[in-house]
Amino acid sequence: MGNNVTGPAKNGDDVIKFFGNDLTIVERWIKTAVIWCLMLAVVLASFWQTISEVVGVWWNQAYYNHCLLIIPIVAYVLYERREIFTRLAPAPSAWGLLVIGAGAFVWFLGDMADTNVVKQFGLVVILQGTILTAIGVRAVHGLLFPYLYLYFLIPFGNFLIPTLQDITTFFVVKTLNLLDIPVYVEGVFLTVPNGKFHVAEACAGLRFLVATVALGLLMANIAYKTIGRQIIVVLLSLIVPVLANGVRATGIVLIGYYSEMQYAVGVDHLVYGWFFFALVLLLFISIAMTFTNRKVSDSYLDFSRDYWSRSLADASLGKWAFLVAVTFVLTAVAPLYSLKVENRLSLAEHTAQDLDPGISSFAKADVESNWHPRFKNADNELLVSYQVGEGRVFDLYMARYAYQHRQKEMIRFGNTVAAPKVWSYTAGGERTVEFGGRNYDMIEEIIHSHLGNRLVWYVYFVDDRFTNNTYVAKLYDARAKLLGDSLEAKVFAISIPIPDGNEKMAREALAEIAQNLPPIDTMLAGQGGKK
Repeated sequence: MGNNVTGPAKNGDDVIKFFGNDLTIVERWIKTAVIWCLMLAVVLASFWQTISEVVGVWWNQAYYNHCLLIIPIVAYVLYERREIFTRLAPAPSAWGLLVIGAGAFVWFLGDMADTNVVKQFGLVVILQGTILTAIGVRAVHGLLFPYLYLYFLIPFGNFLIPTLQDITTFFVVKTLNLLDIPVYVEGVFLTVPNGKFHVAEACAGLRFLVATVALGLLMANIAYKTIGRQIIVVLLSLIVPVLANGVRATGIVLIGYYSEMQYAVGVDHLVYGWFFFALVLLLFISIAMTFTNRKVSDSYLDFSRDYWSRSLADASLGKWAFLVAVTFVLTAVAPLYSLKVENRLSLAEHTAQDLDPGISSFAKADVESNWHPRFKNADNELLVSYQVGEGRVFDLYMARYAYQHRQKEMIRFGNTVAAPKVWSYTAGGERTVEFGGRNYDMIEEIIHSHLGNRLVWYVYFVDDRFTNNTYVAKLYDARAKLLGDSLEAKVFAISIPIPDGNEKMAREALAEIAQNLPPIDTMLAGQGGKK
């Protein structure tokens, strides 16, 4: 966005003039860094709560401890490319304001939906926008890798855990079959003749996968010049940790099996696992370093090209003032407007409602259910057991949130139909179920505890809409807050024990029960008996 100027940059002996075109390249970088720090200070002040939340995740959640290293890594990469700061002059660009605005809008949507990862993504985009505004398009192009590497500051990947659990379980089972070791599989639970193993979330390998991919991308950019070799390294960083986790899990099962469950149980399997991962990581680095083709003396940019060597005019005082002022406004308006919306909604009247499905087709059972879903801070909850036949019952659960905010969310970590420390996720999917002549797309989960296995079907109801997708439910909530629609959010679930591991029989029984119940809409409205 700058103008061409003739002649080379002046020597480092020249006097610094903060808002002129006669600065050396290094001096322009110094001036730009000072102005960018002002922009950064406003970002830190405006989004301090989001920043403190994301740093807390880096520090407290083992999956994302590697995020603490991203900023030092970016600083190292910038040091490695320090030649750029002596040969490529920055020139501020108004294009960065569009990026800041887009990031602020994404952050605002995440705040309305109470979705931390979306807020964190928006925050990183805002940060990138301030960099683009300060140094310009060409300088960002020259520093594109560290610029994009900032996305690893976002702690994401939890959605991969069920898939990684399934892959690990598949790998272990196939290996045991090859070794003629009998194994019985229930979702992510494996039973061998002398013991039982659970491929838990901590055993899925997400922590190792995300960290290895971050390392692989760094190595691909620093140690390789050709795109083919870079792709190979990135693919290795994806494949190696997944396969390694399968080998690790298989090894733990085999140690437990051959030692009659004397070893590789309890804390032991975590210790063995990390020793193995360290070995695999060293192996990955050793293999990757065998075909590097970038020398220490190789430059990351070809400064003989006119695109990189062309001089660009620095901005005038008026343009800098405009860019900084608009940056301040864009970074402040999103959190301020979000606070205004939250205050308006929290002061609004929220109608109280007792939960009563009004079911007349089944009688209430005199037994207390051993199934306890957990939805913290719900305004209303209901868990009822109903008699189906001789000795058979099913359970119905409903929870209601009159209005969701940061401390009271229906969809958040820990809110689940399988209360942690009692029930464990075994398998899941989606299923279309008929209630009272209406079809609903629901979530299916098979859960396990020492009390046995259970089949659970559940669905979310947000902004007068049903969904089995947590991300869509968050979007519905944000839409309702912005457009003034219904703020109520509810979850509906039914469950039945799985007899003798027969999942098919449980599904058939629960489907028959659902057909004899009123539509979920009417049960959530407390009008089940009036259908």
